[in-house]
Amino acid sequence: MKTLIITVLIICFSLTTVAAARSDKRMQKMVEKLQLNEQQTTQIDIILESKKIQREEIHQQMKALREQTNGEIASILNEDQMEKFNKLQQKNKERKKERKKERKKE
Repeated sequence: MKTLIITVLIICFSLTTVAAARSDKRMQKMVEKLQLNEQQTTQIDIILESKKIQREEIHQQMKALREQTNGEIASILNEDQMEKFNKLQQKNKERKKERKKERKKE
């Protein structure tokens, strides 16, 4: 049980660290591209941080809506259609991952 708790804590810490690094990178790009001064940087950082929880809530709502929609679609498809639908979903996930990788290169 202790091992499980420690593992969960490590994962949470790691995810938080990755998110913070991504946020810092985003902020650094803005500073460079927009040539922000110290005051502007601080103000924008406060704005972005204040919206973080709101973005996370919206993300969770979108995920729930997507799952609900897929469930409703699944309820009207036959087996063959469902298999094709799942393949389409998988292709969409792969395309999304590719776009994400390309954005990281920028």
